[in-house]
Amino acid sequence: MVWGIGLIQKFKGKHFNPKSFSPWTTLRWRLLCSYLGVMVAILGSAGLTVYQVVASNLNRQLEMHLLSLAQTAAQSLDVVKHEYAEYTQHTDNSEIAPSLTLPTLMEHYDTSPLLIPEQNLSPRHSEGVEWFNAEKTLLVHQGNLKPQDSLPAKIPDTGMMRQNQGIRSYTLPVYRQGESSQVLAGYVRASESTEDIELELDYLRLGLGIGGIFALGITGVSGMWLTARSLKPIEQSFEQLKQFTADASHELRTPLTVINTTIASFYDHPERIAPPDFPKIEAIQSATEQMKTLVEDLLFLSRMEGFGKLTQEQWRVIPLEDILEDLGEELAFSAEQKGITLTVFPLPSVSVYGHPQQLKRLFSNILTNGVKYTPTGGRVTVSMERNLSDGIITCEDTGIGIAREDLPYIFDRFWQADQVRGGGEGTGLGMAIAQTIARLHYGQITVTSQLGQGSCFQVTLPLANDN
Repeated sequence: MVWGIGLIQKFKGKHFNPKSFSPWTTLRWRLLCSYLGVMVAILGSAGLTVYQVVASNLNRQLEMHLLSLAQTAAQSLDVVKHEYAEYTQHTDNSEIAPSLTLPTLMEHYDTSPLLIPEQNLSPRHSEGVEWFNAEKTLLVHQGNLKPQDSLPAKIPDTGMMRQNQGIRSYTLPVYRQGESSQVLAGYVRASESTEDIELELDYLRLGLGIGGIFALGITGVSGMWLTARSLKPIEQSFEQLKQFTADASHELRTPLTVINTTIASFYDHPERIAPPDFPKIEAIQSATEQMKTLVEDLLFLSRMEGFGKLTQEQWRVIPLEDILEDLGEELAFSAEQKGITLTVFPLPSVSVYGHPQQLKRLFSNILTNGVKYTPTGGRVTVSMERNLSDGIITCEDTGIGIAREDLPYIFDRFWQADQVRGGGEGTGLGMAIAQTIARLHYGQITVTSQLGQGSCFQVTLPLANDN
């Protein structure tokens, strides 16, 4: 499989990854899988119910037939015992076969009809009737089926239904009125093979299976169509919202540039500014810079989410260790000013396929946050390892940490780790941008943190083809 993916990458010249589905495609597949899961449960339950009802009905019909057959044969037990006694008187005991049949028993008596009508024993099915005396000794049998097992040790007065090696048997005790009470005269056992029932149930299972697959196919096609139709308005609204964000961010850049230019002109001619107005101008400049950063971040997110796939033409194989070492050098001065130890451990050679500026921004956002939220005397460390398919970059700090209940929200837009503790500088888009860049590179970011003890961010990115 890896060899096949390598060929695809070689001939198409693009990085292939099974995680490269768009969020909307992923959402469609999740909805479709949920829909199919529900339909499988419904169809499976319905099929199982149908199977159970049909199987129960077939077994009930078989048992009713055996009961009727045994009751009919029980009426002739006295005649069979009498004829058997007559037969044994005229025949040497050594010549009496243990498999004596009813027609053989009756062949010496012209006036004696067969006691079980032939229409009750179908030649198309394997079935038979046996007559036993009170000592459970087989006398005669009729039909084309004769079970090899003996009668059970205990048989209820109401009879016993038994299944053994594909043969269903019903054994009925036969009582006759004695001088003072009912006397056991013998037993009658009616048997029939369950092969026909099993064959019918096999056909039923096959039919239900084929029908279920066909129904799931139709359900899958209709589910895809319904999912696409239901998500289309939401997707259009979301795309319009992204377009509005991009347009608004782009349009806001012009007035912000004018404001910055005006403030710069004030600083070029400070004599025109009254001393009490300087703090106001500085506040305007600070708010403008913050707004400019916010607009740039929103515009970046809109471009990445809307056109990130198209930027792969600018991608190339990038050594991650170079990016991380350069960032360590760039942030060393700000970390030193805060009294923080920033350490980049010796890094192995790990190359990924991506956009260098975007990846640099990803790790810059994480490391900048680490330095920002780590108090004086703390540590920020960067390490990296690789496995067979991914490079794993770990950024760990001893900062203020994040509460467990806040961890699910750290990659949401405009959410800041310290907002519940009084707020702070920043736009709250740094982690959202980092997550977007990671996903565009078919990777992911995970975080573990404990309040007051620090945070650990792990970025996983797929290795380039030549790794």
